[in-house]
Amino acid sequence: MEDINQMPETQPIQLISTSESVKDKNIFKILFIVSLFVILGIIIAFYFILNSKINQLNNKQTANITSIPTQTITNNETASTNTPTTIPTTAKTSISPTLTEVDQIKEITAAVNPKNDSGIIIKVEKIVGNYAFGEIHWTEGGGAVWITVKVDNIWKQVFTGQDAISCDIVNQYQIPKEIYQACN
Repeated sequence: MEDINQMPETQPIQLISTSESVKDKNIFKILFIVSLFVILGIIIAFYFILNSKINQLNNKQTANITSIPTQTITNNETASTNTPTTIPTTAKTSISPTLTEVDQIKEITAAVNPKNDSGIIIKVEKIVGNYAFGEIHWTEGGGAVWITVKVDNIWKQVFTGQDAISCDIVNQYQIPKEIYQACN
């Protein structure tokens, strides 16, 4: 027979201490914060990597722009004042122009600025045969374009202004279309 006083076998009840549950919550908080820092670090790293790649692409695009770099030489026609003259160069040509180009630009500059006024800056944009085109700027401000023609081996200024050149002048000197944009 069975003993009535005998108790059924039960498992002991385990009590979870509050200190262990707090430790578990703290571990999750720490892991969460560490994860946030890792993700933030990855985002910052990608930002700097992509930013450097963008800068590299911008530098390559800037180098590929087909603008005309210029050099400035001094017009040594007179020793008292020197007028800066700009020589157009392209990336495909040598940095220093040939002696004949320098002489040609000095002659053109003398035609555009015959008094060698130091308050004037002459920029030679294009030379096509016996025709030249460029800009004139005054140091006080303002500017215009000019066209010169070589007549009897001497450069002669035939136009200076901010408007289109007269078609009569274009026809008179047979100025090629590469030198002027439009005439009126």
